[in-house]
Amino acid sequence: MSSLAMTSDGVPSTVQDTFDKTKQEINDLQSQIERVAGVATQISAITRQTHLLALNATIEAARAGDAGRGFAVVAGEVKVLAGQTAQATEEISQILTTLNHHADQLSINSTKLAEHLTASYGTAESFVSGPQPDPYDMPVADPAPMEYAEPPCDPAGPTEDHIRLVQESFALVLPIADQAAELFYNRLFEIAPELRSMFPDDITEQKKKLMAVLKLAVNGLKNPDKLIPVVQELGVRHKNYGVVDDHYGIVGEALLWTLEQGLGDAFSPEVHEAWVEVYGLLATVMKEAAASA
Repeated sequence: MSSLAMTSDGVPSTVQDTFDKTKQEINDLQSQIERVAGVATQISAITRQTHLLALNATIEAARAGDAGRGFAVVAGEVKVLAGQTAQATEEISQILTTLNHHADQLSINSTKLAEHLTASYGTAESFVSGPQPDPYDMPVADPAPMEYAEPPCDPAGPTEDHIRLVQESFALVLPIADQAAELFYNRLFEIAPELRSMFPDDITEQKKKLMAVLKLAVNGLKNPDKLIPVVQELGVRHKNYGVVDDHYGIVGEALLWTLEQGLGDAFSPEVHEAWVEVYGLLATVMKEAAASA
């Protein structure tokens, strides 16, 4: 069974490797800029020396009178060329300064992004380490029952491997959380267009709450004693919003499709199976809590 390697900070190794390579490329770029700047400095020094020699040649030609007139013309041309070279070298120096500034800024931004992603990749322990976003304020539409089937799951529930694969694959979704939420709702309204009119025109906040709930659930999978009461309460609240059992199949279909689009090749059959099992468990807990309410 495949899995996604993680670093000690909880960041997928592929993501960390990408940042390490990017950092190295930035460092290499800065080194090359410094080398070119050194060459430009040498050219500038040679230009100044050439300009000085041209001035001296002009003076000597003037002293020679008519005999040095031709030499004076050549010295004048050399002086002009030296001036043009000096101007070009100055422009190169300005460009290099700008490039170096951008490289420095890119390095800073890359470091900040790496720190942000490291903070974003929560583990199961983070579920109980501090306040969590409110997962409940998520009104759901109340359309007529649909005939979409909820993904089948193993009655025994998800295994440790399933939980690991779900947590590792969801870590890859977090950096594209906004796009993933957009994909989810687009797919949801595509397979059940009558739902769209039940939501506000602007569902920006709804998208944020969706990803907050998913993160809450995924991070808490290894802490079922703490997670299940939260999911049960979520099921009761959704019942009050008008959610019925058939709606869970619609949401499950949209969720699996979104994961497939967002993860690409990383959404392997094993990862697909893991998400089916985990979503099936959570949906069952919510439906049972709603039925008992």
